[in-house]
Amino acid sequence: MPHLLKYTSIIHLSNRSGGKSHTPTKEGNINIERFLNSLKTNNWNGDIFLEYGISYKDKLLKDLEWTKNFFEEYIILPAEKSKPLPPKFQKIDPLL
Repeated sequence: MPHLLKYTSIIHLSNRSGGKSHTPTKEGNINIERFLNSLKTNNWNGDIFLEYGISYKDKLLKDLEWTKNFFEEYIILPAEKSKPLPPKFQKIDPLL
């Protein structure tokens, strides 16, 4: 994977489980923590796009916040690369 990361600045995450596509990132077949850890280990600094099916829309914001926190907990991004969440996402209750 390291050789591919230098060619991309956006990663589209779309998980699968039980024949269904676009499932929440932590509920599908992809080990999301291992995948994100691989991105961090390789010092990848880009954007992640989460694609969820409409039936999972209630989990999207919570998982977006979890993904953001996963990176921020372990990586301090340079100020010029760090992008704040849009205002409507900044007040997400992590216990939703």
